[in-house]
Amino acid sequence: MHRHAQWIVATISTICLILTVAVYLYVKMLRNTLGKCIVSCLFSMVMVQVIFIQNSLNFLFHLFPTYCIIYGKVFLFSIVFEWARNFFQFAYFIWLSVISYHLWQVFKSPKCDANSKSFLAYSAFVWITAAIMTVVFFFMNTLDDESLIVLCMLLGSLIFNIFNLIMFMLTTINICKVKGEMKRFTRRKDKTTTCFNFDTQTTLKLIMESIRERQIKRRVRAQMERDLP
Repeated sequence: MHRHAQWIVATISTICLILTVAVYLYVKMLRNTLGKCIVSCLFSMVMVQVIFIQNSLNFLFHLFPTYCIIYGKVFLFSIVFEWARNFFQFAYFIWLSVISYHLWQVFKSPKCDANSKSFLAYSAFVWITAAIMTVVFFFMNTLDDESLIVLCMLLGSLIFNIFNLIMFMLTTINICKVKGEMKRFTRRKDKTTTCFNFDTQTTLKLIMESIRERQIKRRVRAQMERDLP
């Protein structure tokens, strides 16, 4: 029953992830470097969930043989699915780190998000690194040393978490700097506007006073001309 509930939750989660990916792909403004990284991250999680559902239901194994024989050795397809799941799971965590790094770069320099080559570099890094990690853990699994595998997985998870924490702190610092600069710019703009309004009003006052003075002088001159014999 617990396993049954797990694949139901995984199915609902997968549908929501696919809808989110569809939104990112449909909206043109979201198809920037950050959006592409998020889509790739969500795609990796979708594959993880799909393989989990497959392994829970075994619906493919009801249609196709569950194994084949290569060079006299039995090759189980379930193992292939499991290591494919590990590959996409590694890719998911690496994409999270890449997104953290990219956000730091964007807040440090907004031009970074406009660089189309950044996503290609990120993609090459993520997929190659995930493949290397999968191969390494595959060969480590042949050693039948479960404690070493667990230790390496914990160490890898710790490295990614520390990296994400550092990127989060640096991004937060950059956000605070940007907010501080915006506040200073707003205060400077308000001050400039106030001074401009003050100068404009003082010019207007001088013009009105000058007009009044000229009108008074004309009236005085006209009166004097009338008073003369």
